[in-house]
Amino acid sequence: MNRVSVPKNVILAIVGIAQLMDILDMAIVNVALPSIFRELRFTSLTSLQWITSAYVLAYGGFLILGGRAADLFGRRRVFVAGTAVFVLASLATGAARDSLMIEVSRGLQGLGAAFMSPAALSIVLATFTEKRERTRALGIWGAIGASGAVVGAVLGGVITTYLGWRWNFFINIFAGAAVVAAALRFVPPDAARAAGRRIDVLGAVLVTGGLVLLVYALTQAPARGWGSPQSITGLAAGAALLGGFALHEARTADRLVPFGIFRVRNLAAADIAYLGNVAAFAAVFFFPTLYLQDILGFSPLQTGLAFLPLAVAVGAAAMLGSRLAGRVGYKWPMVAGPLITAAGLALLAGMGAGGTYLGDVLPGFLVTGAGVGMTMVAATIAATGAAPPEQEGLASALLTAAQQLGFALGYAILAGVAGSATAGYLASHPHGQGALAQVHGYRSAFLVAAAVAVACSLFALAFVRWRRGEKTPQSGRPRSAGVMRRPVMDTLEVHWPGLAAHAAGLLLRLPGPVRRRGLASAFDRAQAAFNRGDFQAVLALFADDIDYVPPPPLSRTPIRGRTAVLRFWQAMPDRYQRSTITNLSVEQTRPRRLVRTARLSHTGPDSTLDYVIRQTTQIRRGRVVRQVNETLEGA
Repeated sequence: MNRVSVPKNVILAIVGIAQLMDILDMAIVNVALPSIFRELRFTSLTSLQWITSAYVLAYGGFLILGGRAADLFGRRRVFVAGTAVFVLASLATGAARDSLMIEVSRGLQGLGAAFMSPAALSIVLATFTEKRERTRALGIWGAIGASGAVVGAVLGGVITTYLGWRWNFFINIFAGAAVVAAALRFVPPDAARAAGRRIDVLGAVLVTGGLVLLVYALTQAPARGWGSPQSITGLAAGAALLGGFALHEARTADRLVPFGIFRVRNLAAADIAYLGNVAAFAAVFFFPTLYLQDILGFSPLQTGLAFLPLAVAVGAAAMLGSRLAGRVGYKWPMVAGPLITAAGLALLAGMGAGGTYLGDVLPGFLVTGAGVGMTMVAATIAATGAAPPEQEGLASALLTAAQQLGFALGYAILAGVAGSATAGYLASHPHGQGALAQVHGYRSAFLVAAAVAVACSLFALAFVRWRRGEKTPQSGRPRSAGVMRRPVMDTLEVHWPGLAAHAAGLLLRLPGPVRRRGLASAFDRAQAAFNRGDFQAVLALFADDIDYVPPPPLSRTPIRGRTAVLRFWQAMPDRYQRSTITNLSVEQTRPRRLVRTARLSHTGPDSTLDYVIRQTTQIRRGRVVRQVNETLEGA
């Protein structure tokens, strides 16, 4: 049966709603905690925190497994299964009659989210392949993640006040059921599972156990003390399991986490920067809530509404950040965004015991929101934009794991800083007011968070590699290139005859950082030339005696010589009127060898080919002397 073509924005809306459910659920429950405490008769505040900790433990522990499962067993399958588990667990949470039932069901919610969230982001990456549309889609995704927590605080106050705390979870039933139905109807089905692909069970046990122990130790350390035996044992055991996981992965064939993914451009640096920025942002979500309710006397509903300007600022900055990343690249937003966040945190540090919302809180909210929105979008694009298609689920899981660990670290460290500062103030001011001591603790936490944000900016400046913004066409009108007509896929004006061709060849002779910085730009230009049919421009980088192995869907016969390669390319319009290539990643594996992952699409009157290739290119004296194309997916 032929499937009806579905607009990409419909798919983005489906998985975006699922992501919003996840983000809202993590934030919305905080406002409902006092009501849950009273109705379910919790014995202490320590036991109450397990409503949050159970979710975070399961979520953070199973994220890597969920992301890898999406790569191995299919994005849509894992997304639908994870969403279904999340919905059923939400029903059980809303219907809970005692503390044990709600804690167990919250853990099941986290388990479902651990499979749902990375699969959803990998669907976005697989759907939006062109650079400009992917940047826009990831901008929207980043805006959902950055502003969802703030919107959750607002909704939590409204729902708890007018409908009761149980409806904070019951609403997931209706939204989740709609998401599952829409995904089955509109998201393209997964390809047949390849034989021999399986989950590394021992690796899954080691990484899941290590992450669970690590997150558990981080969430319990503020209450028990960082130097307590429980905290030290938990952190050491988690580190030991993760170390064992690394050793096991280095020796097994079916790796749960292929370590080669960390060689993907900017992925590791962007994940680390994302973790630090989320840790700093935790201060904005936690301490103003306490300040508004304990110091200014706001109700839960008023507190939720007070966060609305922050949500608006984050959303607006996220959309602006996605456009900025498309124009100047994602490095500068990742450098400037944390500095703006730090300025906003410094403003919040000026809150006083006799302050007001308009004077002490709102300015800091607006400035911090602008920095957070810009930073999160740029980091999302940097961490996932260049991941190979077969590892997009894993890249998504690593980014989400960085988010979870960032929140856990932020809450744990900043809460400890605030508690220590408050205790120190009371010790030095025995007759001081409790409100002054609280505000002093909040101020110390905000200043530490600001320092973390500045450190993240410096880290991005040092370790995130530069990437220029790519411009895409404003119009789909075809342009003649003298060989064949096809839509313009890139507005870069690429003309490589004569001097420009020699300059591009010289680039490949340059050593070290200069060559690495220019490789992506060179391949982007080759992509643009190929997509408009200017094959002579592409071949300007080829040696006369090139050995060329075409992608298997087109030909299984190697071709030798630049003239024969040009003749082969020029014959393609007889079978396919439109052929396009989209770069997904470019790596320099050796000084003279490059590996590019790209998506090719060939459309003809009777057939269409759409597949992903790995192109291995060997360079000698500034010219391509051998190029081998292997099919990874599709066709």
